[in-house]
Amino acid sequence: MIRLRNLKLSGFLSHKETELSFDDETYVILGENASGKTSILRGIFFALFGKDFTAEKLERVVNRESTSLQVELSFLHRGTYYRICRKFSALRKKSEAELYKGSTLHASGVKNVNHAVEKELGLDPNIFRNTVYIPQGEILTLFNLQRKEKRQVLNRLLGLEEIGKRHEEIKV
Repeated sequence: MIRLRNLKLSGFLSHKETELSFDDETYVILGENASGKTSILRGIFFALFGKDFTAEKLERVVNRESTSLQVELSFLHRGTYYRICRKFSALRKKSEAELYKGSTLHASGVKNVNHAVEKELGLDPNIFRNTVYIPQGEILTLFNLQRKEKRQVLNRLLGLEEIGKRHEEIKV
């Protein structure tokens, strides 16, 4: 489970320059149609996984008035502070990525950052997409997952993984 702390979107979809801070409260994103609500979730997804969950080509997520984008996400994961910075240039068709653990550069380069996010942090883009963002009309896809995938999704949603780990620590 991750706890968001800050999100910066520059040249990403409808966001020319947007910065959002989070604390441990629950957030509801409200706004008119096409005002950038879904873009916030897509920005979080892009920061974590280096891709968009709807557009095949990254050129499609660059703001119309820009030739590049930058997304920066900071969060806590198991008590450790992380910051991911991803950039994409539509002109050069080049992506860059950096992952900081605390204030130290932990991984650099798209492949290395993707590996660290998925293997070291245990974040899976498919599970993340299915639990955090379910577009209208697609909520039924959760019910079409295999039994093991459903259990993983529900355990993460309900925070049961963390409770199980704490329980094991207490037993030792």
